[in-house]
Amino acid sequence: MNPWITNSFLDSCAFDPKCHPGDQAAFELFRLHETEHLGILLAHSNEKEVGHPNTPAWVKTRAAGLIYTTSVMLTPGEKSRLSRIHAILVGNGKSENVEDDARHVFEAQKYGSFGPTAVEA
Repeated sequence: MNPWITNSFLDSCAFDPKCHPGDQAAFELFRLHETEHLGILLAHSNEKEVGHPNTPAWVKTRAAGLIYTTSVMLTPGEKSRLSRIHAILVGNGKSENVEDDARHVFEAQKYGSFGPTAVEA
């Protein structure tokens, strides 16, 4: 898959990675976005995270320049797919701890080049 002709999604943690090599990977993604026009999008579900009062101002500024998806009503098939993604992420953990992450993964597969095949089974 060619990232210059498809949508690439980031989670909000890509703005403020805490350790190596994540910090270098995030720096390179944003460099490619700014200098090579790599398309980066954010799921609408990331807006809440970016808008949190503890989010650094520079993260808010950088995120403001990106395109977000829009919340839309889901079809029955999409609701089922989101449920399966959520179940996979929860595993033996707490459901509420992965709710936003499940939505991020769902949005990336819906609007990006990642197909739903991994969560179809």
